[in-house]
Amino acid sequence: MTHPFETPGQMRTRMDKGAKTAIGGQMMSPDAPITKRISQPRIESSELAARIPEIRAWLQAWKDEEARTEGLTLATTKKSSAGLRFSVPSSITFASLEDYVAWIGSTQDYQVAGRRIGELTDLDARLFGMTRIWQGLAALSEPDFLSFLELLRWRRDNPDSHPPVRALAIPGLDTKWIEGHQMLVKAVAQVLAVWPRWRRSSPCAPATQRLPRLQAPGAPSSSRTRRASRCSSWALGTSPSSGRAVRRPQPSG
Repeated sequence: MTHPFETPGQMRTRMDKGAKTAIGGQMMSPDAPITKRISQPRIESSELAARIPEIRAWLQAWKDEEARTEGLTLATTKKSSAGLRFSVPSSITFASLEDYVAWIGSTQDYQVAGRRIGELTDLDARLFGMTRIWQGLAALSEPDFLSFLELLRWRRDNPDSHPPVRALAIPGLDTKWIEGHQMLVKAVAQVLAVWPRWRRSSPCAPATQRLPRLQAPGAPSSSRTRRASRCSSWALGTSPSSGRAVRRPQPSG
């Protein structure tokens, strides 16, 4: 049976991947309510009478959780079995995404990710799609994120240039950095509707060839297909994709 004081930890374990993936999708509508079902215990009819006090304590514990948690609303369901009538907690609803992430203990990562996604969309509105890897963005150190941001600015301003990474005047950035952050580079390619064809890299391929084109907010999308040289690692093409403005989470307090 669910114990109310263990609920945050249980949801973090039981819904770890699902909940955190859902957060990325919910960032598009952060003010929409979020409802989560409460796991129901299985109780045999023959045991029900003996466990009614336990069920009542379970319900009361959830009511206490509702009373002390801002933005949380409890829903209950009336049941009847073996001649007994009783109510059980059935679901909880959070008023907003901010209330939800606070309850599962992810506020700090959510705020960091929100700020960084806002900075990315300042470069290209389509980069709002990076919300799906919000945890990866939040996990970057500040120097690493600033290097990534500078790399994308350079790519936006130099769409046809493919020098070796070591030739770029970006502090902390080198070929190993890009090789170690392929998740970010690939995510950028995907959200910009650039479909990379993974090939074995030729030793002479500059790592900057792996970056797709960016466009400033309001600029028309490109539909050209880019063919790199025989040393290329990806064959890149772009297609139009719409962007969305981001509402950045505000630090609490």
